[in-house]
Amino acid sequence: MTILIISLVLLVSLLPHLAFTAHVGIVDGREAKPHSRPYMVSVQYYEQHICGGSLITEEFVLTAAHCWKESDILTVVVGAHDLSKDKMYNSFEVASYLPHPDYNSNTLGNDLMLLKLKEKVRLSDNVGLISLPKDGEDVEADTHCSVAGWGTLWMNGPVSDRLMEAETVIMYDAECERRWGSDYMASKLICVYGYGGSCIGDSGGPLVCGVTAVGVTSYSDHYLCNSRLLPNVYTRISAYLKWIHHKIENFYLKESPYTLQSMEDKALIFHCLYSESSLIVFIMTIIIISLLLLVSLVPDLTFTARVGIEDGTEAKPHSRPYMVSLQKNSKNSCGGSLITEEFVLTAAHCWKKGDVITVVVGAHDLSENETYDSFEVTSYIPHPEFSWQNYENDIMLLKLNKKVTLSNNVGLISLPKNGEDVKEDAVCSVAGWGRLWLNGPRPDRLMEAETVIVSGEECKRRWESLFKPSKMFCVYGHGGTCKGDSGGPLVCGEHAVGVTSFSDRYSCNSRLLPNMYTKISAYLSWIQKITGKV
Repeated sequence: MTILIISLVLLVSLLPHLAFTAHVGIVDGREAKPHSRPYMVSVQYYEQHICGGSLITEEFVLTAAHCWKESDILTVVVGAHDLSKDKMYNSFEVASYLPHPDYNSNTLGNDLMLLKLKEKVRLSDNVGLISLPKDGEDVEADTHCSVAGWGTLWMNGPVSDRLMEAETVIMYDAECERRWGSDYMASKLICVYGYGGSCIGDSGGPLVCGVTAVGVTSYSDHYLCNSRLLPNVYTRISAYLKWIHHKIENFYLKESPYTLQSMEDKALIFHCLYSESSLIVFIMTIIIISLLLLVSLVPDLTFTARVGIEDGTEAKPHSRPYMVSLQKNSKNSCGGSLITEEFVLTAAHCWKKGDVITVVVGAHDLSENETYDSFEVTSYIPHPEFSWQNYENDIMLLKLNKKVTLSNNVGLISLPKNGEDVKEDAVCSVAGWGRLWLNGPRPDRLMEAETVIVSGEECKRRWESLFKPSKMFCVYGHGGTCKGDSGGPLVCGEHAVGVTSFSDRYSCNSRLLPNMYTKISAYLSWIQKITGKV
């Protein structure tokens, strides 16, 4: 954690013109097919990649205004896929820097810039142009688009020499305004969700829908790449078409007419750190092997992809005395909540017939076994209508072999009252001992993260028939659950309103598919019948 903080401070101090964007690289992406995005350029400072951009004519690159500070001397690399192989691409000097005249470095308003190259690039299979929107043409919400770049693979993670890409989805303006408040101007900006997203090093790269660049990567959450609470924001190119055409025409007044041609999809990343392609290959190999082993060893959790509280913070010790750890072979496998002195509420998918689970109460640091107590389970009571196919009715009660003794470290959590339901946009929280990211380290100490209840309509759009509004919630947030958090409570105020159930199979904390929770209020009569109280 200390190294992470120091790295972040150094990064911000070295790159003041990018501190607002926190753009570090394509998060949760994949390697692009070499030269499948010939319009992509790397904007470099002292031969290091700092931003992305797109080639819109043989002499002009479109990027973000915040990628340049007066007196900076930038170079533009075209035709690249692997930046470690300098013989495979060409570099061009910049003759003119043309940031939008109304660009505001404090708010990143009008964050758009043209770079005029000193000489024309030669178009080829590896070097091409991308088209811009036509006048009056705009992208609709829920359109599937993409971004690309050479930045780091996660916050302060390794950089990628090779171009990475990720899918994104255009968000409704009303939702963007709810998240960003007055900072978001729908007429000039676009925001997105997706499996992956941009981060430091992606600034200036295009947001591509179909064969058209519709946005320029501008800013995101200050502190978190690919945040689900604050979606990535892009400058809306269609709002600046007149300015772009006017600037380019001024240079071509005495020359033949120019054209803004078309190509294919995706946007970029900003990375200002040296990298070794062999390191990336090694890391990706380890991740793939780990994932395959995980799927084979933990079949009962493959649907949920639940690995731990991602992008969270360590909880204050014993601030959640109701939290329990469900363990198999002395290792945390799920979470749960203590609702009476004898009963734990958790998810039905956390147990398969034949499994022997122990329940740990009063814990904060699972490595310090003298500070908590373990209990055997005498009865496993999954909901009778639980479905392994779609995780409907994913709720279970565990009856302990004896009553727990309540104390400052061990307590109960209340459930909702009959007819009481949580409203959309309510700020809630989750906690657990699972991994910090997909196949990442498993913390001994309890982690927590803030979440926000998503509207039923939005959940339905994302999950379609899997979402049952009368029985489920879904949430977005700065952080979220992953393998190892299943069964833990979604807490709003003083009440446990949900049980962690399932999420995107392939990505923890996915922005395309929000995390899903079983709605406790739908099962109060069943719980009361078994426990005798609610």
